[in-house]
Amino acid sequence: MERTDYLTILDAMERLPFPMGRKALIAFLTGDKTHETVQRNRLARERTFGCLSGLSADEAEQLLSWMSANGLVEQVRPEGKHFRILAISARGRSELRAPKLDTQREMRFAATPPSDEERKMFSAFGFFLAPYNDEQRQAIVSRAKSLLCVAGAGSGKTTVLTKRIEFLVRFRGVAPEKVLAITFTRKAREEMQRRLAGLVQVETFNSFCERLLSRHGGILYGRSVRVLSYKDRIRLVHHAVRTLGLDMGAVVTTYFTERQRREKTREQLAHLFMNDCFSILDHYANNGEDLADFSSASPEAGMVHAVCASIREEMRAAGLRDYGDQLRDALSLLRSHPGLMPRYEHILVDEYQDVNTVQKQLLDLLAPANLFVVGDPRQSIFGWRGSRISFILDFARERPGCETVVLARNYRSGRQIVSLINAGVARMALPDLVGEREGGIARLHTFRSEDDEIAFIAQRILASTVPREEIFVLTRTNRQLQDVARTLGARGIAHVLRSDETRLVEAGEGEVTLSTVHAIKGLEARVVFVAFCTTQSFPCIASDHPVLDLVKRETGDREEEELRLFYVAMSRAKDELHLTCSGTPTRFISREMRKLLGAAYDEPLVSAQRGVGEFGDLFSRLKEWRLSASRRLGLPAYMILPDKTLLELAQQQPADIGALHDIKGIGPTKAERFGDEILGVIQSR
Repeated sequence: MERTDYLTILDAMERLPFPMGRKALIAFLTGDKTHETVQRNRLARERTFGCLSGLSADEAEQLLSWMSANGLVEQVRPEGKHFRILAISARGRSELRAPKLDTQREMRFAATPPSDEERKMFSAFGFFLAPYNDEQRQAIVSRAKSLLCVAGAGSGKTTVLTKRIEFLVRFRGVAPEKVLAITFTRKAREEMQRRLAGLVQVETFNSFCERLLSRHGGILYGRSVRVLSYKDRIRLVHHAVRTLGLDMGAVVTTYFTERQRREKTREQLAHLFMNDCFSILDHYANNGEDLADFSSASPEAGMVHAVCASIREEMRAAGLRDYGDQLRDALSLLRSHPGLMPRYEHILVDEYQDVNTVQKQLLDLLAPANLFVVGDPRQSIFGWRGSRISFILDFARERPGCETVVLARNYRSGRQIVSLINAGVARMALPDLVGEREGGIARLHTFRSEDDEIAFIAQRILASTVPREEIFVLTRTNRQLQDVARTLGARGIAHVLRSDETRLVEAGEGEVTLSTVHAIKGLEARVVFVAFCTTQSFPCIASDHPVLDLVKRETGDREEEELRLFYVAMSRAKDELHLTCSGTPTRFISREMRKLLGAAYDEPLVSAQRGVGEFGDLFSRLKEWRLSASRRLGLPAYMILPDKTLLELAQQQPADIGALHDIKGIGPTKAERFGDEILGVIQSR
């Protein structure tokens, strides 16, 4: 890939007869005459057709991703259409006229070196800063008015944020009431409050706005308005359905596929339909927009749009507001009554990569003298909820004098895992993470069928000595999660579910966590299985919510968000990362990742037809014996016997020393040394 290839793309896009989607553009650039758009429009005649014929489609994809990350191209939706095309941004046109970028080096987030004053503070406050590395210390003590802290996975971002607050109050003399910390979830807020022990005000965006509206909402509304409850949501949806002359049975039949209707009850499907409707309303509210008319896209879209419009009308009539309204209404209140504006010297925002348009407007309106934001662009995975990755990417550029601190040291994952996740998002052109922990295991396992894939995961869990609560199984969709849950349940593996549609629960002792990737963000485990890593799942092709996805796609670059979702999944692992798939592996597993993973693919330890459940007790007893022998002899467990051999022993259950010789992994030496002990375990009941 040449340094000027991105300029070639910009020039070609300027000369195109019409704008194109990403796949069609890649075909045009690489000279693929078989692509439907190329053939139908006779684009091979264009002068710039095949201008990057020396690149593969994957290489062109990576370059476009780099250009998107640097703001040179953007996705836009043509007026009246329900699809998006790739277009040159204003910055891209400026770059084409006067090139400044260099594709061979990292372009994002050049770290500001610690100043002499900051280094003196490292020493002077050594009693407070001793546990932290220099980058963390800089983020804690910096006097910059605008400070961007780019914190990779496992780099201690929450610690830095809370310690900065403590430093401001204890050593800089900032009054606690002049400090506001903002995060996104109730759980994160509670954790931050626990760490700070009530030192300063900690809010979510919604709790901050609701507190303001509870005190002064009467000025804005002129009447009593409250946040709608779960029961309100149910009532509003059923009222809307009746208003349209329908019943919920007809709605469920129209909206959901035959498979969904077969797998779930009518009540469950009605609940999912309700969630989709309110998710669509939240989507537009989070972007500061009114409900758009997407009704012409399909009959299902027309029905959903009518229901959503009815819900909005009834909410206004009944004096109800939802979470999206909280933000928009708080903005309206502060803009119309600036005397109510809270005044803070310092605002500190966690998870800044998840900020949406209205939240950004609120921060701009509050305009604190000092703004500290911390986040990780690699973990920006909520574009469908209105989050804009551009806000963190452009933070320093929009604020002259902004200081940037990069927390690149990963204290969570073993180095092999860190190397893999770096390779996974290399095309984002961000600073690599630096693994601070030795070791780590990362493997790719391929199978003939999904049944074999799930059976393998169950077998590895049963064979693992890691506490079950330290094991995650992650999937892209809720349906896949249910498939895994059924198999694990049949094998007697206790588990909890964390899906996109359920209350997020924590695993108890002896319970494995099964979760969608979206629902696991912010958590970590010693062993992580990322299941179904195929071209169908990453990026996700199939959808149980087509109308919701239609609306979601209007914000952000879906392909890039799916890549970041894959990164989030991998970066949960501390000691072991197992990627599994049956079918074609996802293209997110790049060539460099394959080199790191190795060429060998593992097959299931036993077939799906005969599972561990038949001999799980014996297998567990053999593992207990091996652990005892390992401690007695001072040898690693795998040097006694590997898991595969223990599994075959549990399957075959040899009755004498001679039969032991037929077990793979047991030669004459091990049969003589351990034979009697192994047979004793097998024959004990």
